[in-house]
Amino acid sequence: MAACFVLYLLVKKQGEITRLIETSTLSLFERIQHPTASPLVTVPPALPRGFQLLDNRLFYKGLDILPLSQLSDEMPAPIYVRHLPSLRDNVAQLQSWFDIAKVHTGYAGDLTIAYASKANPSQPVVRTLLQAGTAYECSSNYDIEVVRHAAAQGWLNTDRTVFINGFKLPVYTRNVLQLRREGFAHIVPIFDGIEEIAPFADSGLTFDVGLRSRTDSNAEEVNRFGMDNDAMAEAADQIGLHLHGGVELALEARLE
Repeated sequence: MAACFVLYLLVKKQGEITRLIETSTLSLFERIQHPTASPLVTVPPALPRGFQLLDNRLFYKGLDILPLSQLSDEMPAPIYVRHLPSLRDNVAQLQSWFDIAKVHTGYAGDLTIAYASKANPSQPVVRTLLQAGTAYECSSNYDIEVVRHAAAQGWLNTDRTVFINGFKLPVYTRNVLQLRREGFAHIVPIFDGIEEIAPFADSGLTFDVGLRSRTDSNAEEVNRFGMDNDAMAEAADQIGLHLHGGVELALEARLE
């Protein structure tokens, strides 16, 4: 039985160390019938990819896990460790899976892997993923400055795709348009509402754009993001009118 592990390294006061391994399966161990011994025997499952046991110590891609749990009592708990080589490996693995699926299915499109720093704004994480070639996803005005900083540091160039998500408040929209004027050629606004279209269409700049489709709400949660089917159709009509009016505002097949 395959097991998916989450490793928590908790450092407690007075030097008390707690190391806890949790699994998303129903039990940490698979119980099987043993023909000669006790009727129930616990057998440890295979470790997740990248983990290995050497001399009864747990390693992850050559990194000894135990010293991480022996840090000073002054460190806050829990401790989250971001392994940068693993981030690069994950990007490459995702692209590889897509390439294999594309061959098997005959899919004609391409994959764009984008990173949104709202997931983790840590500078080493953002730098590593952008240097690995990912596109960038903005969700607020703050992220525009991240794009400028990343470009100044050489982590991305002005040809890199930058998706513009989130509600397009006026200051956010103005900064996006300014970024396009600064030479970032592949700015892709994803419109959450019809009212977001006009400032881009009237800017005199060219964009590929996307429309965000609203998924169904339920009794527990109302979805406030994106457009319903009627609004999507009206937005597509508006974009078509701008196209016929000589402004290049092209709708790409990106529905979220």
